Amino acid sequence: MQMLNFNIIGRTAQIVLIGFLFSSCNLQSPDDELKVEAVKAFYQATLNLSEGGIPKRSSLKKLSPLISLKFNKNLQAALEAEEREFKRSKGKEPPLVQGALFYSLFEGAQRIKDIHTDSKAGANAFIVELEYGDPIIKNSFTKWSDRAIVVKENGKWVVDDLELLGDWQFGAKGKLSTILHSVANFDQQDPTSK
Repeated sequence: MQMLNFNIIGRTAQIVLIGFLFSSCNLQSPDDELKVEAVKAFYQATLNLSEGGIPKRSSLKKLSPLISLKFNKNLQAALEAEEREFKRSKGKEPPLVQGALFYSLFEGAQRIKDIHTDSKAGANAFIVELEYGDPIIKNSFTKWSDRAIVVKENGKWVVDDLELLGDWQFGAKGKLSTILHSVANFDQQDPTSK
Protein backbone atom coordinates (compact mmCIF):
# COMPACT_ATOMS: atom_id res chain seq x y z
CA MET A 1 0.00 0.00 0.00
CA GLN A 2 2.82 2.39 0.90
CA MET A 3 4.51 1.60 -2.43
CA LEU A 4 1.27 2.37 -4.29
CA ASN A 5 0.93 5.79 -2.58
CA PHE A 6 4.53 6.65 -3.41
CA ASN A 7 3.93 5.64 -7.04
CA ILE A 8 0.81 7.83 -7.29
CA ILE A 9 2.62 10.77 -5.68
CA GLY A 10 5.57 10.27 -8.06
CA ARG A 11 3.32 10.21 -11.14
CA THR A 12 1.39 13.25 -9.92
CA ALA A 13 4.66 15.13 -9.40
CA GLN A 14 5.77 14.20 -12.92
CA ILE A 15 2.51 15.44 -14.43
CA VAL A 16 2.69 18.69 -12.44
CA LEU A 17 6.33 19.19 -13.44
CA ILE A 18 5.58 18.59 -17.13
CA GLY A 19 2.61 20.97 -16.98
CA PHE A 20 4.76 23.60 -15.29
CA LEU A 21 7.49 23.26 -17.91
CA PHE A 22 5.01 23.64 -20.79
CA SER A 23 3.27 26.61 -19.20
CA SER A 24 6.48 28.45 -18.40
CA CYS A 25 8.14 27.86 -21.78
CA ASN A 26 8.05 30.59 -24.37
CA LEU A 27 6.62 28.63 -27.28
CA GLN A 28 7.70 31.29 -29.80
CA SER A 29 10.21 29.98 -32.28
CA PRO A 30 13.47 31.83 -32.94
CA ASP A 31 11.96 32.76 -36.32
CA ASP A 32 8.97 34.38 -34.58
CA GLU A 33 11.34 36.43 -32.45
CA LEU A 34 13.17 37.56 -35.60
CA LYS A 35 9.84 38.57 -37.17
CA VAL A 36 8.94 40.69 -34.12
CA GLU A 37 12.41 42.27 -34.19
CA ALA A 38 11.92 43.15 -37.88
CA VAL A 39 8.59 44.85 -37.12
CA LYS A 40 10.07 46.65 -34.13
CA ALA A 41 13.10 47.90 -36.12
CA PHE A 42 10.82 49.21 -38.87
CA TYR A 43 8.54 51.08 -36.48
CA GLN A 44 11.49 52.48 -34.51
CA ALA A 45 12.87 53.85 -37.78
CA THR A 46 9.53 55.38 -38.78
CA LEU A 47 9.14 57.01 -35.36
CA ASN A 48 12.38 58.87 -36.09
CA LEU A 49 11.30 60.22 -39.49
CA SER A 50 10.86 63.97 -39.37
CA GLU A 51 8.74 64.45 -42.48
CA GLY A 52 5.12 63.57 -43.06
CA GLY A 53 3.68 62.15 -46.26
CA ILE A 54 5.81 60.08 -48.61
CA PRO A 55 9.34 59.87 -47.17
CA LYS A 56 12.10 61.70 -49.01
CA ARG A 57 14.80 59.70 -50.80
CA SER A 58 17.23 59.97 -47.88
CA SER A 59 14.60 58.51 -45.51
CA LEU A 60 13.73 55.75 -48.00
CA LYS A 61 17.39 54.80 -48.07
CA LYS A 62 17.31 54.38 -44.27
CA LEU A 63 14.13 52.28 -44.45
CA SER A 64 15.31 50.08 -47.34
CA PRO A 65 17.05 47.40 -45.22
CA LEU A 66 13.87 47.06 -43.12
CA ILE A 67 11.31 46.65 -45.92
CA SER A 68 10.66 44.25 -48.78
CA LEU A 69 11.60 45.02 -52.36
CA LYS A 70 7.88 45.28 -53.19
CA PHE A 71 7.25 47.77 -50.36
CA ASN A 72 10.31 49.76 -51.45
CA LYS A 73 9.12 49.86 -55.08
CA ASN A 74 5.66 51.02 -53.97
CA LEU A 75 7.19 53.83 -51.91
CA GLN A 76 9.52 54.83 -54.78
CA ALA A 77 6.62 54.91 -57.27
CA ALA A 78 4.50 57.04 -54.90
CA LEU A 79 7.43 59.42 -54.33
CA GLU A 80 7.93 59.80 -58.09
CA ALA A 81 4.22 60.61 -58.54
CA GLU A 82 4.46 63.11 -55.69
CA GLU A 83 7.44 64.77 -57.38
CA ARG A 84 5.66 64.89 -60.76
CA GLU A 85 2.59 66.46 -59.16
CA PHE A 86 4.72 69.01 -57.30
CA LYS A 87 6.44 69.95 -60.57
CA ARG A 88 3.12 70.14 -62.45
CA SER A 89 1.49 72.37 -59.84
CA LYS A 90 4.70 74.38 -59.35
CA GLY A 91 4.40 73.67 -55.63
CA LYS A 92 1.09 75.54 -55.34
CA GLU A 93 -0.95 72.48 -54.31
CA PRO A 94 -0.55 70.40 -51.16
CA PRO A 95 1.24 67.07 -51.36
CA LEU A 96 -0.74 64.04 -52.50
CA VAL A 97 -0.13 62.42 -49.11
CA GLN A 98 -0.20 64.47 -45.93
CA GLY A 99 0.35 63.35 -42.38
CA ALA A 100 2.11 60.27 -41.07
CA LEU A 101 2.12 57.71 -43.88
CA PHE A 102 2.91 54.63 -41.80
CA TYR A 103 0.17 55.09 -39.19
CA SER A 104 -3.62 55.29 -39.04
CA LEU A 105 -3.41 58.50 -37.03
CA PHE A 106 -2.62 61.62 -39.11
CA GLU A 107 -0.18 62.87 -36.44
CA GLY A 108 1.63 59.54 -36.33
CA ALA A 109 2.77 57.71 -33.24
CA GLN A 110 5.16 58.59 -30.47
CA ARG A 111 5.49 55.17 -28.92
CA ILE A 112 5.19 51.48 -29.66
CA LYS A 113 3.28 49.88 -26.79
CA ASP A 114 3.40 46.23 -27.89
CA ILE A 115 3.92 43.93 -30.87
CA HIS A 116 2.32 40.50 -30.95
CA THR A 117 1.31 37.92 -33.51
CA ASP A 118 -2.10 38.24 -35.11
CA SER A 119 -3.12 34.60 -35.35
CA LYS A 120 -6.35 35.51 -37.17
CA ALA A 121 -4.38 37.11 -40.03
CA GLY A 122 -1.62 34.47 -40.34
CA ALA A 123 1.81 33.56 -39.03
CA ASN A 124 3.47 36.58 -40.64
CA ALA A 125 1.01 39.20 -39.38
CA PHE A 126 1.63 41.27 -36.27
CA ILE A 127 -0.56 43.66 -34.34
CA VAL A 128 1.35 46.79 -33.38
CA GLU A 129 -0.17 48.72 -30.49
CA LEU A 130 0.68 52.40 -30.80
CA GLU A 131 0.24 55.58 -28.81
CA TYR A 132 0.25 59.31 -29.46
CA GLY A 133 0.26 61.89 -26.67
CA ASP A 134 -1.57 65.15 -27.26
CA PRO A 135 0.98 67.98 -26.93
CA ILE A 136 -1.62 70.40 -25.59
CA ILE A 137 -3.78 68.29 -23.27
CA LYS A 138 -1.59 66.76 -20.58
CA ASN A 139 -2.05 63.00 -20.03
CA SER A 140 -4.29 62.68 -23.09
CA PHE A 141 -3.31 59.73 -25.26
CA THR A 142 -4.70 58.25 -28.45
CA LYS A 143 -4.12 54.49 -28.55
CA TRP A 144 -4.74 52.20 -31.50
CA SER A 145 -3.45 49.16 -33.34
CA ASP A 146 -2.19 48.73 -36.87
CA ARG A 147 -1.04 45.50 -38.53
CA ALA A 148 2.37 44.76 -40.05
CA ILE A 149 2.96 41.91 -42.51
CA VAL A 150 6.46 40.47 -42.84
CA VAL A 151 8.15 38.33 -45.49
CA LYS A 152 11.52 36.65 -45.63
CA GLU A 153 13.82 38.10 -48.29
CA ASN A 154 17.49 37.35 -48.75
CA GLY A 155 17.50 35.30 -45.56
CA LYS A 156 16.01 37.93 -43.25
CA TRP A 157 12.56 39.09 -42.19
CA VAL A 158 11.40 42.49 -43.46
CA VAL A 159 8.13 44.42 -43.43
CA ASP A 160 6.16 43.86 -46.64
CA ASP A 161 2.97 45.84 -46.00
CA LEU A 162 0.98 47.61 -43.32
CA GLU A 163 -2.72 47.56 -42.64
CA LEU A 164 -3.96 50.76 -41.05
CA LEU A 165 -6.68 49.77 -38.60
CA GLY A 166 -7.53 53.03 -36.79
CA ASP A 167 -11.26 53.42 -36.31
CA TRP A 168 -11.70 57.20 -36.34
CA GLN A 169 -13.63 58.93 -39.09
CA PHE A 170 -10.82 60.77 -40.92
CA GLY A 171 -7.89 58.42 -40.32
CA ALA A 172 -6.12 56.50 -43.04
CA LYS A 173 -7.51 52.97 -43.40
CA GLY A 174 -6.66 49.86 -45.33
CA LYS A 175 -3.52 48.36 -46.77
CA LEU A 176 -0.71 50.80 -47.28
CA SER A 177 0.21 49.05 -50.55
CA THR A 178 -3.24 50.00 -51.92
CA ILE A 179 -2.82 53.61 -50.79
CA LEU A 180 0.66 53.80 -52.35
CA HIS A 181 -0.62 52.28 -55.60
CA SER A 182 -3.35 54.96 -55.78
CA VAL A 183 -0.79 57.71 -55.20
CA ALA A 184 1.60 56.25 -57.80
CA ASN A 185 -1.18 56.25 -60.39
CA PHE A 186 -2.63 59.64 -59.44
CA ASP A 187 -1.51 61.43 -62.59
CA GLN A 188 -2.81 58.62 -64.79
CA GLN A 189 -6.37 59.12 -63.59
CA ASP A 190 -9.00 61.12 -65.45
CA PRO A 191 -7.66 64.72 -65.65
CA THR A 192 -11.17 66.11 -65.04
CA SER A 193 -11.14 64.55 -61.56
CA LYS A 194 -8.15 66.67 -60.45
